[in-house]
Amino acid sequence: MPLPSLSEIEQRRTRLGMTQQKLAGLARVSRSSLTKIELAYRELKPEQRPSYVPNYEDAKRIFEALEREEAQVRPGILTERIGTFAHSPVDSVSPSDKVYDAQNLMKKHDFSQIPVLKDGVCVGRVTEKTILKAIEEKGSPERVYQLQVSSLMEEPFPILGRDTLLGSAMPILKEQMAVLTFTGGKIDGIITAYDVMVA
Repeated sequence: MPLPSLSEIEQRRTRLGMTQQKLAGLARVSRSSLTKIELAYRELKPEQRPSYVPNYEDAKRIFEALEREEAQVRPGILTERIGTFAHSPVDSVSPSDKVYDAQNLMKKHDFSQIPVLKDGVCVGRVTEKTILKAIEEKGSPERVYQLQVSSLMEEPFPILGRDTLLGSAMPILKEQMAVLTFTGGKIDGIITAYDVMVA
């Protein structure tokens, strides 16, 4: 049976807000194999040959795990408020923290991304993907971990009121992987696409 393009794996995983460790466990493959697949097929041009080709059974289990997780949205859930799924308090780092601190916090909580807050305002985010890309470019995890978070920040998470209906938030979650919630002008929670899948 033909499988979808292997380039979809990273896209679908991040859309679900899942870490590589989580997906590898669900698919019963090693995390190193999953990392090799994602790096080999990331932004691969049609005329290029991938640097790594997984065996069929590993790839099949990965896609089956993704499909199981994507099928977990329960009926009626889209009419619920996003505050129902939000986690509080929000684990975060500051722009002046080391990437090492962000990586440790993501590993501790099994996050694939984490917000960067300054004086209570979200000024960016750090993702597992960004850290991996920096390590690939610099050739050394130690060099990357000593950088300040501000050097690897991406755009901030969207912020929505806790009373926003999940149905209205879903297009944003699919695109951005997570949103922050606020009450009275203050950030008070975070919800990821994966939170919705396992609700």
